[in-house]
Amino acid sequence: MQRIDHVTASPALPPPAAPGTPGYFTGGDPLTATPPTTVTPDWLNGFQEELVNVILAAGLTLDKTNNAQLLAAIIAITSPGGGGGIVPASAAEILAGTINNKVLTPKNLRDAMPRDYTAGWRQEADGWLEQWGQSVAVSGGTSTTTASITFPISFPVECIDVYAVPLNPPQPFLWNPLTVLRTAVSQTGATFLFDTTDAAKPFTQNVNFRFFAKGR
Repeated sequence: MQRIDHVTASPALPPPAAPGTPGYFTGGDPLTATPPTTVTPDWLNGFQEELVNVILAAGLTLDKTNNAQLLAAIIAITSPGGGGGIVPASAAEILAGTINNKVLTPKNLRDAMPRDYTAGWRQEADGWLEQWGQSVAVSGGTSTTTASITFPISFPVECIDVYAVPLNPPQPFLWNPLTVLRTAVSQTGATFLFDTTDAAKPFTQNVNFRFFAKGR
């Protein structure tokens, strides 16, 4: 595309006339002596510059021999990294959850989510965050023992709930019932108390457990 380059063209953009009443083109009607709409220089210049500005905004140079520059400019501007249009959020931006001008695509969501099913997290469409992992409560030779865990990622706002489930304790019936209490929780982790509820049933072996947490 190129601006009009006829010998009669003005070398500079003329100032437009005072605005009139906006309307639409008509071919006129000789039966009612209605004249056709006059295509004014102001309108043509405006139409030309609207197209030219899109091409220039994409960083292209006007080329009279190329009639596909407007299409190329639109593709360039709306492509990721082109200054606008669809820009995918990065893994860090997905995790932070603070921006509102980039998109979440299936691919970048998959790339951001961990694939370790023994410890990981996922964010639901409504913003809630689920996390899980495994840890060990070390035996202390008494009927109680504690274990602190660190979440795979920090909850941006708060952890609403977290609980632990023992994984196949070596002596399940000796420790039955086994009470697991959450004694502390924060955005980054939690602490659990494991209690056999009977001083005559001390922990003689470590307790492997899995934890689940939900928050936002």
